[in-house]
Amino acid sequence: MLICLSVIAFNYFESDKSGKRENSEAGESKIPEVQEYGGTHLEKVGDKVRQKNWGTLSLLETRSINESFELAPMVIIIKDICRVQFSSLTDEVKDGLKSYTGLSFEAAYSIYYNEDLSMEEIDQKAALSKTDIDEEVTYLEITYSVENKDSKELQFFSMENVTFNADLTYDVPSKNFIHSGDTFIGQKK
Repeated sequence: MLICLSVIAFNYFESDKSGKRENSEAGESKIPEVQEYGGTHLEKVGDKVRQKNWGTLSLLETRSINESFELAPMVIIIKDICRVQFSSLTDEVKDGLKSYTGLSFEAAYSIYYNEDLSMEEIDQKAALSKTDIDEEVTYLEITYSVENKDSKELQFFSMENVTFNADLTYDVPSKNFIHSGDTFIGQKK
C-alpha cells in the first residue's frame, strides 16, 4: 500500500512539475522573436520581444517628449525616452555589456596619469572598475532625429556627457551601446 501511494504521489508531483514547466515554456514562447534590435518592436508598456542570441526586452515605461531644438542649421527633435528591461541574457551579451560599465581607458588615464603608472597598469585599473552584469539590466533609450537645414555638409555627434543628480557624469561615447548610426558625416538631410 505504501509503495502504491508513493508511486501515485510521485506521478502526481512529476505531472504537476511538467505542467508548470509547459506553462512556463508556453508563456516564454508567446513572446515574439526578432533578428534585429528588439527595442523598435516595443510600442506600449508591458510589450516584450525576444531578440535572437541576445535576450528578452520589456518596455517598462515611456515618456513622449516631441520637442525640437534649433541650433544654427540643425534641428534636433527629441522624440521619446523609454525605460527598457533586458533579461534572459546570454553569457556573451553579459560580457559585452560589462565593457560599458566602469571606467573607459581614457577616463582611467585622466584619473591615474599623475600616479606614475604604466599604460598597462592604467588599463588594468579600468578593467577592474567594470561591473558584472546581473540576470537583468534596465537602461534608458532616447529616440531623436537630427536634420541639417544648411546646404553645406555637417558632421554631428550625439550627446557627449550626461549628468545625473548633479554628481554622476556619464561619458556617452565610451558607454553607449547604440542601435543605429550615431554620427552622420556629409549629410544634407
